[in-house]
Amino acid sequence: MAPNIYCPFCGVILLPDPYEFDNPQSPQVRVRPWYTQARGLYTTNAATDRISITGIGIVQDREILLAPPDSHTSYIDGEWGALEEWGIRDPDEGRWCFCFHDSCWRLLLLRLGHGRSDGPLDQQAIAESVFYQLYCTPFHMSSSFQFGHNYLGAVETHKPLGDPKPVDPNSFFYADPCAIPSAHELEMIATNSPKITGGPLQSTTTAANNADHHQGGAHLEGNDDRCSPPCSDDLKGEVLEPPGGRKPHGFERLPNELICWILSYLPFRDFLKMRLICHNLALFSKINAMPQSYWRSRFYFGQEADFLFPNLTDQRNWFLLFFGTKIHMTSGGLSLANRLRIRRLLGPIAVLVETGSTFRHVPHGIAVHPAHDDPNCSQLINDESIEGLPHFVNVVRSFSGQVVTIRPDHLLHEGCRVLYYRTVLYSRSQLSKPPHGQHQRRWGISMVGIGAQFFISGIDLRVSGECDASGGRLLGYHNPAAMKWVEIPSTTPIRALGVAFRSGGLTGLNLISPNSYSSGWVGVSNGPGVSIGTLVIPEGRGQYCLLAGLDHLKIVSLGFGELADHCEGHLELPCASIQDLSRVYSHLWTPPPPGHENLTIGTILPRQPSQAFEPLINIDFGGPQGVLLGSLTRLAFHMASRPYPLMGIEVSYSDGRYMLFGSRSGCVLSVFVNGPEGERINHIGIFEHDLDDYSEATTLDGLRVSHIVPKTSCIMLILTQVSTNFGRMAAFAPLHTRSNAVTREILAPPHGHTITGFTAVERKHHGGLTRVGIQSQPCGEQPPIPSISNHECHLAREDQLQYDVVFTFLIRSINPDNFQTYASLKNVRRIQASTGIEGRSRSTTHIAGLKLEYHGHPSPGIVGQWMSLLDDSFELSPGEDIQTLTTWLTPMDTSTEPPTMKFGQVVAIHIETTRSRSVMFRSPGFHSLPPRKLRSQYRASSGETLTAISWIINATLDSVRAVITANTPARRAQIPIPEPNAPFDQICKLDFERLPTPDSTTNSRDPLATAEAYYGHRAIIGLAFTYTSGSKASIGDQGLDLDTVTRKAIHFAPHARIVGLFACIVETGLTELAFKVKLDQPAQSRYETLVLANTPPGVDPVAYGLGDVWSEDDGAFVQQIRHPGFPQNKIFVGPAQTRLVGMYVGCRCFQHVGLVYEPEDVLEDI
Repeated sequence: MAPNIYCPFCGVILLPDPYEFDNPQSPQVRVRPWYTQARGLYTTNAATDRISITGIGIVQDREILLAPPDSHTSYIDGEWGALEEWGIRDPDEGRWCFCFHDSCWRLLLLRLGHGRSDGPLDQQAIAESVFYQLYCTPFHMSSSFQFGHNYLGAVETHKPLGDPKPVDPNSFFYADPCAIPSAHELEMIATNSPKITGGPLQSTTTAANNADHHQGGAHLEGNDDRCSPPCSDDLKGEVLEPPGGRKPHGFERLPNELICWILSYLPFRDFLKMRLICHNLALFSKINAMPQSYWRSRFYFGQEADFLFPNLTDQRNWFLLFFGTKIHMTSGGLSLANRLRIRRLLGPIAVLVETGSTFRHVPHGIAVHPAHDDPNCSQLINDESIEGLPHFVNVVRSFSGQVVTIRPDHLLHEGCRVLYYRTVLYSRSQLSKPPHGQHQRRWGISMVGIGAQFFISGIDLRVSGECDASGGRLLGYHNPAAMKWVEIPSTTPIRALGVAFRSGGLTGLNLISPNSYSSGWVGVSNGPGVSIGTLVIPEGRGQYCLLAGLDHLKIVSLGFGELADHCEGHLELPCASIQDLSRVYSHLWTPPPPGHENLTIGTILPRQPSQAFEPLINIDFGGPQGVLLGSLTRLAFHMASRPYPLMGIEVSYSDGRYMLFGSRSGCVLSVFVNGPEGERINHIGIFEHDLDDYSEATTLDGLRVSHIVPKTSCIMLILTQVSTNFGRMAAFAPLHTRSNAVTREILAPPHGHTITGFTAVERKHHGGLTRVGIQSQPCGEQPPIPSISNHECHLAREDQLQYDVVFTFLIRSINPDNFQTYASLKNVRRIQASTGIEGRSRSTTHIAGLKLEYHGHPSPGIVGQWMSLLDDSFELSPGEDIQTLTTWLTPMDTSTEPPTMKFGQVVAIHIETTRSRSVMFRSPGFHSLPPRKLRSQYRASSGETLTAISWIINATLDSVRAVITANTPARRAQIPIPEPNAPFDQICKLDFERLPTPDSTTNSRDPLATAEAYYGHRAIIGLAFTYTSGSKASIGDQGLDLDTVTRKAIHFAPHARIVGLFACIVETGLTELAFKVKLDQPAQSRYETLVLANTPPGVDPVAYGLGDVWSEDDGAFVQQIRHPGFPQNKIFVGPAQTRLVGMYVGCRCFQHVGLVYEPEDVLEDI
């Protein structure tokens, strides 16, 4: 489906004709809204042909303008079949045009003709000027023109693809700007309004702004006339004397004619303020006593009511017309409000039309053509002015906007195009120091406004004594009406030009000398999308020139060239620079560019073909000679989705300062840097992933996952791997690509240098940082590295990375890329938590991440996202380990692939240690925990340790797990039945008897004495086992996440041994456990069943549940439990020559129950 098309004048949709062509009713008589009636500017060859405008037509299928070729006719005037077609999107289809609303075109003609007294408008000149303005403006996605503004709010209605947003009849954006009351009707509105005599009147623009506010539009810019409206006293002219008298004001000495002339130039808002200056002025300027000439001046060009475009020679009551317009807009005159908005948008277009003589001719300068086989060489076109000169120009240095190479008859979708190449020869006296200082030098810089953006259209190099019309000194389009002259001191040599570019072309110039002289920027040198660079003036012995590429309105590239007899391609000639900053000077930079002495800019990766407009971001976190490295505390990498996930880099310092480069889109991955203790970044690793390749399938525990990457031809920057001199490393990349990167390169500083910053390339249309490099400087003697005894705390395990790669197959979200954060849980000294921030990927009601500090290492680890520090912290003593990790998540998504899992964002974390101490992290605004089905718990049983935590994140979801590791050497081999599979293979165990450990003081066994179940929402949510010795072990909840719980306990005889288990699982969870117990008595052995259940009276779980049975004689056990003939049961029999020693539940799903067996020979050895 073709894109939706929006009018370049007003930003409102050019809606396709709503009628079907096979309708028997005549197409001409159907009533159509104004935003469906369009005109077009067309030509068959943009470079040479005459520009014409069509008559009024309609749009078909978003691609065709159907209109009469005669501009004075409409589709309703003649035969329907006589209308002609123009493409409005794809020039390859034949004739094409720039399409816009007929109402907007009429307003443009009214604006250009308003107040004219020099004859009729030259519509041919208007058509040509508007055509070339649109021709040189990007037509984004073949949908809307990019003038650098938001169409005063109308961009909110844009939707490039798919069905357009519905038309809102209550929005002034869709009100016909030409369907307004007549001047007589507006006068009558004022005449009949009681506000004229008894109430306040709002200013015209205030009314438009009010309408804008109520209709959902943006604030109207331009000649803003918001003010306090005049009250009835103003209208009657009553002025009160101050009690203490008054002093005479200088204004009172002016003649009345001069005062009236001054007031006529002021907006009505300022007029009301002027009346407060002095007593006589207030008397003179009574509202109802001002002459008609003042009220008529409100409608002059540039005044607040000029959008009405009345005939200024008419005899009428201009006072009533002005206030009638204000009253009508205040009472909801949508058409007038939209007319005011469109008039302001048409202003820059009309100014260019009025200065069209400047741009209707070819640009000044000596014409050159690029060589066909070498883009860095141009050939001078034969001309009398170059007789005797070499015929080739080799480019020495140059910068440009985002120049795209397209055919002249194709539309521009981004950046800019070059239509002309011009050069001007210069002498030493024009740039360097003039001979004997006899001549004054100055540069004239012409500007042009295109929409809300300003560009440089021409440069005039001038030395005193030369003719003002010297064509050999003009480059580009000479626009005296918008020119600024820069005077250069006669004793100051110019060594470089500072240039500022947008993607659309040159926006600013600055003349730089080696003695710190700077002319100051002329034009625009900062703001969104602006990049600056330095063009060092060549100092060789050759003949040099200033070389520019231009479109129809502005300079889009600028550089220096050397005249030669043959092509030599791009040259790098010596320049008079104080230091070697050649790599800095060879790029455009997002302000400010690097400027530190002895700075080195490293290679930028991945290696890709350079682009014409590829500004670099100067991520300077170290300062000159690294003075800021001692206060550096954190680097944060903002990550989103493919193909370029790195969106921005944020730098934080110990004094609370921070700097952001790029954007905060997506989630944030952080690495804390202990700058005050001497930690420094010593290299970064860049991993590349070719998106032409498909990653191979991965298999883990029987689960096979294939990560499909969209096929494209770009190289993806997937990782910025940061390493420090403290021997630790942090990786930032999507999980599915970390193990499949095709190239890995390490960027390290030269010997004697320290990394003090990064360099990055940002491409807006890709939405991220596409390439990264390093900056380094000599930083003197480095601080000593502190003693570090615990290096293990910052080591990541490859097997855990692979485990998470498989697990993320189940995580689905709008952002498909997941990121692993990983930290050790061993030797933890302190734990702190972070909440989210409103407007970011996690809100203030969520726990975004954890910070873990360690014994024996000065730098902390981070899991999750670090955003806003929670006040609580938890201290651990040496030798105290984390025993249990429990997390709660708010439900947000469910996996679409089996096995089904729910995902969300973390709202609370509970940590318990081996010394029975605990902490709960939750945000201050958090009140209740979510349902327990989004609760996960990881607990180390006897013989196990929680060794690490993995927190997987993406832009919307979290998944937190602990790594449970068997102690080494393993005390016993255990067999879980059924064997859990990924991603439910992590389990929490409870022993039916505790066996002696190697460091125990006794060799006796400790059998189970009591089992207690905790119920919530009619399901078992926790289990607690008490052993004969009095020691305890528990899993699940014991009431942490519920206000009320029910408990039930069963007791085991001293010589009882558990030999079987029955588990009942219903929709709400695990509801019943029945233990088959063997009693070894002296006379004989016998069996009995002990049941943990909380079934409400009259409810039979058999009717809607599932039963799992573990027993040696399963049939007999099923008959013994109180639900004989259980309809749906799974029967598990333990492996041969094993003994039942415990049970388990799933860490992520409590109702995943199983038993644990051990070989009998192992038990006999104990």
